[in-house]
Amino acid sequence: MCCRPRKVAILTFSGAVHVCSDVGFVGLGTMGGRMAERLQQAGHRLVVYNRSVDKSAPFAARGARIAKQPAEVTKNCYVVFSCLLDDAAVKEVYLGANGLLTHATERHVFVEHGTFSPEVRSQIADRAALVGATFLDAPVTGGPEGARAGTLITMVGGVESATDQVRSLMLEYSRDVVHLGDGGAGLRLKLINQFLVTTHVVSAAIGVNLLRSTGLPVEESARVLEGGWAASTMLRRAFDAERKQDNTSCGAPISALISVSGPIASELASAGIDGNFFAAAKEILTQAAEGSDVGVDVSRLSAHLEMAGNQDD
Repeated sequence: MCCRPRKVAILTFSGAVHVCSDVGFVGLGTMGGRMAERLQQAGHRLVVYNRSVDKSAPFAARGARIAKQPAEVTKNCYVVFSCLLDDAAVKEVYLGANGLLTHATERHVFVEHGTFSPEVRSQIADRAALVGATFLDAPVTGGPEGARAGTLITMVGGVESATDQVRSLMLEYSRDVVHLGDGGAGLRLKLINQFLVTTHVVSAAIGVNLLRSTGLPVEESARVLEGGWAASTMLRRAFDAERKQDNTSCGAPISALISVSGPIASELASAGIDGNFFAAAKEILTQAAEGSDVGVDVSRLSAHLEMAGNQDD
């Protein structure tokens, strides 16, 4: 049950968000599901769509309408958020038969929170523009914990006035919404973010492995490393996992990093930056993913590197 009277939002011709219509959300995975849940908890009435219907059931139980196709969301909502996995999913949901843009009009604002290629963004934005609809690329950072707590940071590319119109909705699951410029700006920063996360994950895992091999005490070493220049979110998570000796996933599999490695490599190449360092990090992640029957969590990479090393002995 919502703790406040239900409220819903609509983007009108005047450019304001008024209380009168449903909000759409497409993609109820690890991130999107938590973001949509926060919208629902805040009192917004949702129309949701997910390719696997079972993830929609909890929202229906709390009063959301379940769409059978993405196009049905667009028919019922002028503001539609989505959080999709990759290029293929984004293209299918937006541009496919019965996709979100099938019934789009000049009143619609679409906000995609996933990480995908700038090329696909251009295809969707161009198609939306043909009917006067607005498309914002708005990736997020903060992980599943941030989505659950409402502390994500959302980076937006696209029309600034449209960003302002839906900002209050994004703040239901974000602690900050930063408009960065024209279409694609949010995605470009997210790819830089994912480059840093990828290399930090691998560096932290190797560092913890090196520490383990020396026999140095974990707690005292962590206190030093996390208190100085070596500190990072990924190092903290690696140490937390080392302390717990727990393979439980926190919802951040390394497969998600691997899935966006192509666009990151393309950005590096376009900028004339040597991508060998990133390629080496990606290869380590790929080998860990291939050697596991289940998704390897980013915080547990060091354990998988240790197992791989033991197998080589």
